[in-house]
Amino acid sequence: MRTRRVRGWAAALMAVCCLAGKPEAVAAAPAAAPGTAVQKEATAQKESAAQKESAVKKEPTGQKELTASKEVSVPAAQKGETASREAAVPQEETGAGEQQPEEKARLGLDTVHVYEDMNQPFSKGYVPTVKEDVLYLTVPFTVSGSLKEDALTVNLDLGKTGDEPFVYANYQKEVTPKEYTFGEEKATAWLYQCQVNLKEDRVNGSWPVMIRATGVQKDGSEVKLEYRLFVSVTDGREPGSGGQGGSGDQAGGDQNGDQGGDGDQGGDQAGGDPGDSLGSAGGDSGALIGSSGGGASGGDTQEVLHQPKLLLETCSLSGQRLTAGSDYELELQLKNKHTTRKICNLKVTLASEENSLLPETSSAYFPEISPGGTATVKTKLHISESAQQKSTPLELQFEYEDDKGTACTGSEKTLLQVSQPVGIQMEGFQLADTLYSLDTVSGTVRVLNTGKAPLYNVQVQLQVPGLFPRESVFAGTLEAGQTGEGSMNIYVGTRDMKAVGESSQGSDEEKYGLVEGKLVLTYEDAYGETYTQEQSVTSSIAKPQLVELKVPEEAQTETNQWWIALVVLVILGLLAVIVFLAAKLRKR
Repeated sequence: MRTRRVRGWAAALMAVCCLAGKPEAVAAAPAAAPGTAVQKEATAQKESAAQKESAVKKEPTGQKELTASKEVSVPAAQKGETASREAAVPQEETGAGEQQPEEKARLGLDTVHVYEDMNQPFSKGYVPTVKEDVLYLTVPFTVSGSLKEDALTVNLDLGKTGDEPFVYANYQKEVTPKEYTFGEEKATAWLYQCQVNLKEDRVNGSWPVMIRATGVQKDGSEVKLEYRLFVSVTDGREPGSGGQGGSGDQAGGDQNGDQGGDGDQGGDQAGGDPGDSLGSAGGDSGALIGSSGGGASGGDTQEVLHQPKLLLETCSLSGQRLTAGSDYELELQLKNKHTTRKICNLKVTLASEENSLLPETSSAYFPEISPGGTATVKTKLHISESAQQKSTPLELQFEYEDDKGTACTGSEKTLLQVSQPVGIQMEGFQLADTLYSLDTVSGTVRVLNTGKAPLYNVQVQLQVPGLFPRESVFAGTLEAGQTGEGSMNIYVGTRDMKAVGESSQGSDEEKYGLVEGKLVLTYEDAYGETYTQEQSVTSSIAKPQLVELKVPEEAQTETNQWWIALVVLVILGLLAVIVFLAAKLRKR
């Protein structure tokens, strides 16, 4: 009787623990009789719980992070199902325990913040918003490491089964990092946002959208990330007998996902083991697949096709100085860097900022470029007269399709060195026709920059035999249109004199007479190249005028004696008048 009661209590306690989902409570039940069915069942329960606890403890740190991040790709409708299977994801399948080199860039997602047009973060099951026939999509990418030009190229793959609700267009964008503020917290993200128009006759259902992000590392290798999420359409028409919902094959599984119906749905929900829902995020070719609603590709592995890239290999004008107002023959060589896929319907457009570089033909077309093949663009390039003197980028914009018909875009830049022609005038300098030896004369010179670029180290020097300037005229830097002016004091020697203070022993014919020389102007442009401009100078050196210097003093002396005589005569005349008047007064 007692044995029956013990068995009854154990069975009741066992049932309560099972319903509560706490197998460990069985361990607290009273011990059943050895060999009984209740005891065997309780022992099995405890062993199962111990194995699960051991598996969780042995799980490496990388696997825990992967399990937490898996919640990003699971919509709220199936979040509970995925969480119940996370602990059983093998490390070998997820690849989370693999150590990547530190210098390799890694791509990922910001799963904790809510950006513009997002209803909730990815960690809580973000689903794109549909409003008035438009799908609003926002994906915040993160980058660990360095990328070339710090940019990501993001594109959408909307699928092509024929019944998608999307209006197909080119949704490729290049995104760069920006800093966003969330309260007191800041985050840097490569934010991809786009608006996808929906068809008016769209069918209700859950539709997969693949987001592909591609970056180029410093060494030229590519790093990729692919993420798949599902878009729910509820404002369209119901699927007919041959529509999406009736076939059950919309995305490799039933449109409603058979949620809660099949005990094996965790292994086949996203086309494979749930540990693959994040793939190798940030790796070179890992497919990032987000589980949602229905199945994804029915357990089959989807082939990832990388778009061919077109790069500028050579430019015939690179490294040359292109003078404004001139024409040059331009030759650009483009190369398809993909080794297996060709480029079709390529259109190349040439452009430059401020229209300073003007190609004769602004665009070129090529039907196709084979894998690893090249294409050459040839045209005449005119440099505008008003182009600034600097390194000016010439931009190439690419529009093409891959061999699957997917539209692609790209761009390249090459820097061309533009220079303005120098222009300068020298005026105002003049010497007397005759210069006398031992004299010091002065000359003034003006320099005008008539070009559109600055000139540096502008100076003027006089080089004439027998004339010795005490200094040269230094104008320094002259901006475009600026004038510099200066004067120089010149000591006049003799024709055969080599330096100031040197005595001359030659004859008068050797020492005096006609002299010819030049006025030399030197300056530099912005690239350090030196220019020289000369102006001829002619004069004559005569003997010194030592005697003639006394003539003005003699003239001054004679002039002073004449005025003295005149004053004396005036005084004598006055005295005579006075004497005459005095005599006349006495007679009266």
